[in-house]
Amino acid sequence: MVKGKTNAVSVFEIYETETEQSIVLKQQTAEVFQEALNFYYDQKFVASQKVFQNILQINPDDRVAMLYFKRARKYRMYGAPEGWCGVETSTEK
Repeated sequence: MVKGKTNAVSVFEIYETETEQSIVLKQQTAEVFQEALNFYYDQKFVASQKVFQNILQINPDDRVAMLYFKRARKYRMYGAPEGWCGVETSTEK
């Protein structure tokens, strides 16, 4: 959820500022990234973390994969809150 909003909104990654190499790597890992997201939303955090880690070995600069890797690690270690549905509240401006 975005700060100041009461309902969850979708967030999209824009490639406009990415380097050509970064775009190629993200396109190369797009299918496996979706697999990792599916594991994440199914609360299969160990599997999700492993797949995101594999993505980061291919593209260490993928900030979105790193974000989800860290979230999966946190939930694997501490568990997801009761009623968790994968929506995160953003406090960033």
